[in-house]
Amino acid sequence: PKPVVAVVMLFPIKEKTEEHRLEEQTRIESSGQVVSPNVYYMKQTVGNACGTVGILHAVGNARSTVSITPDSYLDRLYTRTATMSPDEIAADIEADN
Repeated sequence: PKPVVAVVMLFPIKEKTEEHRLEEQTRIESSGQVVSPNVYYMKQTVGNACGTVGILHAVGNARSTVSITPDSYLDRLYTRTATMSPDEIAADIEADN
């Protein structure tokens, strides 16, 4: 379908990818990182949820292109968490019943 507004890639964590992740984390912690306030991002704190979190990122960053039903769960989630940090969004999702 067109237009394509997101691509979600899932892959296994291996020794090399974990090494790279730790290097990036160290670099960001020492040098900082500038992230656009227009990027919707959350931390994944729930195990085995990478696909779900990837889809939430994809939809959250494509809201200007995709239609979200008013007052749906996704609409309420994105509205409620719009000004939260990635850690706060993760905590909010964990606490959601």
